[in-house]
Amino acid sequence: MRTRRCTLPTAIVLPLAALLIAGLACVPIPAPPTATPSPTDIPASPPTPSGPLPVSGRIADLASATVQILAMVRSGGDFDPVWSGSGTIISPEGLILTNAHVVDERYGEYTDLGIAVLETSDQPPDLAYLAEITAVDYGLDLAVIRIVSDLDGNPVSLEMPFVAVGNSDEVEIGDPLRILGYPGIGGETITFTEGAVSGFISDRSVEGRAWIKTDAAIAGGNSGGLGANETGELIGVPTLASSGAEDADIVDCRPVVDTNRDGRVDDNDTCVSIGGFINGLRPINLALPLIEAARSGAVYQAAAGSPAGPAGGFDTSDTLLSSLVFSDGVTDHNQPTRVLPALPGGASDVCAFWDFEEMADGMTWSGYWYVNGQMDEDGSIVNDTWVGGTTGSWWVCIHNALGLPDGLYEIMLEVEGETMATDAVFVGGNHPLVDFTLVNQADQTVWFVQLSPSDARNWGQDELGPTETMPPGASRTFEVPAGTYDLRVIDSNIDILTEDYGLDLSVSASYTLTPGGGQPSPGGATTVTLINQLSLPVCFVFMSSSTNTSWGSDWLDASEVIQPGASRGFAVPTTEPYDLQARDCNQNIIDERYDVHIPASGYTWMLSGTSGQGYTGGPTVRIANQLSEQICYVFISPSTQQTWGADWLEPNEVIWPTGYRDFPVPPGQAYDFRAEDCNHSELSEIYQVPVTGEGYTWTLSP
Repeated sequence: MRTRRCTLPTAIVLPLAALLIAGLACVPIPAPPTATPSPTDIPASPPTPSGPLPVSGRIADLASATVQILAMVRSGGDFDPVWSGSGTIISPEGLILTNAHVVDERYGEYTDLGIAVLETSDQPPDLAYLAEITAVDYGLDLAVIRIVSDLDGNPVSLEMPFVAVGNSDEVEIGDPLRILGYPGIGGETITFTEGAVSGFISDRSVEGRAWIKTDAAIAGGNSGGLGANETGELIGVPTLASSGAEDADIVDCRPVVDTNRDGRVDDNDTCVSIGGFINGLRPINLALPLIEAARSGAVYQAAAGSPAGPAGGFDTSDTLLSSLVFSDGVTDHNQPTRVLPALPGGASDVCAFWDFEEMADGMTWSGYWYVNGQMDEDGSIVNDTWVGGTTGSWWVCIHNALGLPDGLYEIMLEVEGETMATDAVFVGGNHPLVDFTLVNQADQTVWFVQLSPSDARNWGQDELGPTETMPPGASRTFEVPAGTYDLRVIDSNIDILTEDYGLDLSVSASYTLTPGGGQPSPGGATTVTLINQLSLPVCFVFMSSSTNTSWGSDWLDASEVIQPGASRGFAVPTTEPYDLQARDCNQNIIDERYDVHIPASGYTWMLSGTSGQGYTGGPTVRIANQLSEQICYVFISPSTQQTWGADWLEPNEVIWPTGYRDFPVPPGQAYDFRAEDCNHSELSEIYQVPVTGEGYTWTLSP
């Protein structure tokens, strides 16, 4: 058996990006919270304090170590509260862990931080001490403050009840959680709620777990309070995504989705309930560097990009979020493990990646996740503080170790209250890739094409490239997962040329845009498969109706080429003859054919040394996958060739278990076949297989 060299395409990974969450949740009295500097590198766990022991896991004991924090303005001999939040005592000397926004001093809206402690659980806490900030990180929304005096400014020596610091990396889904704090709704006494860990959220701004999701109710002033495990260890800081002021809106219903699909999110859209209890806890492990700095007296250094100055007043006119794609994981270099048009059932992660331009640290941004049209409150990121810099890529993931439920997952990205990007991806189900061909027979140039699953709440991204247009007479093929879609086509004046709903794209299809609108092309669509057996690449492909007087636009993407040994399929309507032309990278004509009738069975356009003729309805090689893993690379090479050539699958295409894929080939010769998994490991390889007019089926089984 001869040795063969595999020529594989380089994996193209779009640099994209990551997400966070944060909350703005304090209590009474309108006024945004305030703060000062910074994040830092995470050191080892803080030293275990000697001397007094932490409180037990009894609810009453935990409550004794939970305090109310008041931002106050000194007025004569009195203090007037501006807002309030909660905190947890973590040392007998009076160190308190809370949210950064609870003690935010950047706006100069308060003069003193008051600490109210619990005497009895049926009475409001007593204001007893003043505190100061010792370490703060506005990017993480975490802070450590220290009690420094009584209300008259006299130093105090304390031995306070405190809570042991746990390890948030040991928390698992389903573990019980206890939440204690002083909410701004339901009275001023301490409130206890409990629930369970419902999941985790990761984002690029931190290593490991960025958020712990819970079904426990967390209201207003609970923000910054205590989130404890079953043994009473502090494992998270509750953070709520709204202001805690009594007259502030806890966002129960607001227009965040383009429900009427007019291209704008405004008061004309149906408001969507996102609740006042979008609950997340910052894992305690993220607070360890702040706790260490506060205990040692060191200056806490915030991570690069964490906002130090006041937020707000940002101009988003030049802000751009683009190239939104999906993956089932993130590499160590913050790249998608692989870009997928649809995710397999049972996936534990769905990750959205995107590029960004003209962002600014300190901006408020949100990432709303929808599953089958319903907002996922646990996974959504609401009113977080941007720390990613001006330009780059970012990502956010939803994780479920037990496997995500099948459905349509949609992400909506918002910056400073303005929707910037949306898109959706199928998870699970049967969604093989199909071709959708848009033919422009209108008299206007198409500038934007939006093709969105019908169950999505938004139109999604423009399917054309940043500089791509479709002049009259041009056509363009888009590869999409099978399903039901809505289509919107827009010209350069942002006028809608057509808007059509419920298009059946369970198989490849085409749609003809006419001066009066558009309609699915009668007769359906079929595939023209160009196979390049030449020694030079094909850089331009033109397929035009034989009734047209010009070739129209190139059917390949801007940087796409068909390398020697590679193939490319194009979906076209079957109702009319076509003229075909292929050119090399110097615009030299390689092959040209006229009045080619495309049958429903497909047409193979073979480019060989003699510019071979196409094979209509010729033999098909079917590769059937009966393995338990995906086939990610397929190589079909004439046995006379000395190399495998290029992968016959499309760039992001796979053959799922129990699935199959048909490849048309010229008859009358022998072929060698090779299949590889997504790591380029060989799954199977066979040689010298004669392919006759009846075709051939290669079944890969265990």
